[in-house]
Amino acid sequence: MNRFRVGLAVLILGVAMLLLSGITYTTQEQTKIGPITLETPEQHQIPFLPVAGGLLILTGGALMLFRPEQKV
Repeated sequence: MNRFRVGLAVLILGVAMLLLSGITYTTQEQTKIGPITLETPEQHQIPFLPVAGGLLILTGGALMLFRPEQKV
């Protein structure tokens, strides 16, 4: 894979991290009280740091712009 494509992928990932606030998922908690079973959904969130998205954007841009030195 060439450097430009990797940089573009990293840049897109950084933009997505800035646009999305994080990942949300739901788990089911079960409680048994005698013959009765109660299920309650519980939401969890894994937040994305805006700094991480910004760093990915800078890294992706740098990979796209700067080319490795050519050996003569």
